[in-house]
Amino acid sequence: MLNTSSQGLVEREHRGAISVELQRRFHMAPVATVDAQGNVHIMEYSDVPPEPAPATPP
Repeated sequence: MLNTSSQGLVEREHRGAISVELQRRFHMAPVATVDAQGNVHIMEYSDVPPEPAPATPP
């Protein structure tokens, strides 16, 4: 599971801008799949994706 907690993150101000070092949190994982018709589907996951359904023979 990816860490999306904001606990312990510190805002810093520099020249009027506020920034936060995310410490390797809040990542997204793009996952591409190809369906039976050859169409590509891309999903962004911030958590482990569910198990795919078993493929059915044509």
